Amino acid sequence: MAMRELLDEAKSSAPKLSGEFRQKARFEVVTTSYGVSGTVIFSALKHYKRGWAFDVALKLHEYPKAFKNPSTPGTGPKFLERPLKARSARYRELIATEIAKELRK
Repeated sequence: MAMRELLDEAKSSAPKLSGEFRQKARFEVVTTSYGVSGTVIFSALKHYKRGWAFDVALKLHEYPKAFKNPSTPGTGPKFLERPLKARSARYRELIATEIAKELRK
């Protein structure tokens, strides 16, 4: 639930380069015997003629200069980090609630 909320918040802050950028964003939750981890993933690979690829999502997230003139108002760099920091207490609460539910079973 926390990963889904974070993904939704990050998508609304992410640039609208193309419909694909936001549509391909996803989250993964992995459960092992050691614990549970979650990841939110944005990726927009740009392939060059020489055969290598560059992840444009990384550039847009990490480099403010990439947003000199954002094409979409309200979007900007750190589109994943900003909601994570701003709502981390909410995400911890969601995780704690789900753990408590599982322990009661």
